[in-house]
Amino acid sequence: MVGQVLAAVERRRRSIPKSFSTPMFGLRATLFHLGTLQQPPPKRAWKPASRASRWVPIESATPLLAATMVRYLDQIALSRRPGTIGQADTSLRAFAGWLNDHHPHVDTVAAIRREHIEAYKSWLHRQDGRQGRKFSAATITHRLGDLRSFLDRII
Repeated sequence: MVGQVLAAVERRRRSIPKSFSTPMFGLRATLFHLGTLQQPPPKRAWKPASRASRWVPIESATPLLAATMVRYLDQIALSRRPGTIGQADTSLRAFAGWLNDHHPHVDTVAAIRREHIEAYKSWLHRQDGRQGRKFSAATITHRLGDLRSFLDRII
């Protein structure tokens, strides 16, 4: 049954969107508890080890900045969902990478100023996403929201 739903979505859209995983997990869990499926749905665990390799370029350029961001991610991973952690990881890495490219003198979180955030926001609006289109307003809002949460919570 679940396979049929996925196949129908794939036929209609040519691929299964990432945002489809949460509802499909819920469907599988419901079907398991109703006795239709024999096994519960597999949970995808967020793996900090896989994150480490993506942070290497930032850690080599600005180790203190990277260490602070990674510690923050480790802490929120204790109480937040894996998807939330993955999104925050992407947002913080993007900002740290931008800082390394455009403001290499900013090597700690304490050195981040309002003008850096404003310049990053303008830069985000000019960037192309994965499919060659500009980032959507939602993507920009999420990136900036994750950055704001980080800056608010580390104090």
